[in-house]
Amino acid sequence: MKAIRAKPKLVIYNTLLDALGRARRPWQAKKIFREMISKELSSNWVTYAALLKAHYCDDALNIEEEGLELNVILYNTLLALCAAVGYTDELLRFLKK
Repeated sequence: MKAIRAKPKLVIYNTLLDALGRARRPWQAKKIFREMISKELSSNWVTYAALLKAHYCDDALNIEEEGLELNVILYNTLLALCAAVGYTDELLRFLKK
């Protein structure tokens, strides 16, 4: 897409982030997420679910600051990530809600 100068939309970025999540490549997810933000695209709950699946914790744990409401899928993914990477304080914080 970059070669033909096409502008990717949020769906493309979310698809890339989901693929990187399945591949467990948080460093690449971070790069794609930062690029998406630099293009001034607004993230949604699909974006954050993909970041969580990729184990990219830095921005994914700030989901509530973005004003997004946690749905069941996102909430469960968030709890699974916290448990998998040993973020016990964050796990307890989200369980109390």
